[in-house]
Formats: sequence, C-alpha cells, structure tokens
Amino acid sequence: MVIKNDSMMRRIRSSKVGGFTLIEVLMAVLLIAILATIAISQFTNFARDTRNAATRENLGILRSAIQKHFGTMRIRCGTLTSAYPPLAALNNNDITDSGTVCTTTQVPETSDRYFVSGGIPENPWSDAACTVADRKNVVAAAGGSNMVVGFNATTLVDAGATAGTQNCGWIYNVTTGLIKANSENNTGGSNAAESSY
Repeated sequence: MVIKNDSMMRRIRSSKVGGFTLIEVLMAVLLIAILATIAISQFTNFARDTRNAATRENLGILRSAIQKHFGTMRIRCGTLTSAYPPLAALNNNDITDSGTVCTTTQVPETSDRYFVSGGIPENPWSDAACTVADRKNVVAAAGGSNMVVGFNATTLVDAGATAGTQNCGWIYNVTTGLIKANSENNTGGSNAAESSY
C-alpha cells in the first residue's frame, strides 16, 4: 500500500506544470515600468541637452562669423569702425551680396565672402511649423542686449510660418552685432534666457 501511494504522489508531482505566480508577474511588470520611466526621463533630458548644445555651437559659429566680417569690413572695405554686417548680407551668407558694404574686388576670394561654410545653420529650437528656410532665417531685432526672443519675426522666407507668430531662426541686431536664437521653446530652462547663450 505504501508503494502505491508513493507512486501516486510521484505522478501528481510530475504532472504539476511549473510557472510564475501572480505576485511574481506583477513584480516583474512593476520593475519594467520603473525602468521605463527612468529611461524616458533620461531621454527627454538628453534631447533637450542636445538641442541646447547645438544652439550654443551654432551661435558660436554665427558670432565668430559676424566678428570676422566686422574686421573684414573695416580692413578691406573701409567702413566705419562701428558698422556691423548688414542683415541682407548675413541672410545671403555673402559679405559682398548687398553691394553697399564690400565689393567682389575688395574681397576677391569667394571663400572669404561667406559667413558660414555651407550656409547659415538652423535654430534647433524653432517651432515644428517652421520650414527649413525659416529655421535658418535671420530677422532684425531692435534693442541692445535685451532683445526679445520668440514671436519676433517680421518677415519669414516661406509661407510655412506666419510672420510674428512663430519661433523661427535667429534674431540679429545690426547696430550691436548681437545675435540670438529666436526661440522660447526650451521649457527645460528659463525660456528667453536659454536663447541668450
């Protein structure tokens, strides 16, 4: 009799299917949810930091180019010491473009005429509705170091964004030579101050 019960117990044990309990499944789901939350927040910070770095880099390139052509205008073209490159020349990426500042005779090398090799860079913080041309567009801004960023555009290159309603491209003060990103879209920082790099 003991042998019979023993063999029956072995059959019962061997017929049980191994699996996870409900608690184990819930713990695994909870762990995955926590890890996903951490990963998403890190990705969001990474994306914002990447845009900020690109904005700083593009502004550095533009500011260096403006200073370079400020010197070119004084040395080669004989302009006043306080004159900065005009808005049209900056937008067209050619110091000889407007014809009133420098001529092709004064700046004979084509590569010396460009502000930025490859053209004006895009503002990474431009609105999604802005076209590529609008993201590269430089608009005039009045005021010294307290230029108002965002919703400042008076003219845009394309019809992709309505003038005066979009955060697109760059703003430039031709009197002071100051350039900023025309955007208040970085909610990770202090909005306008983020564009003041």
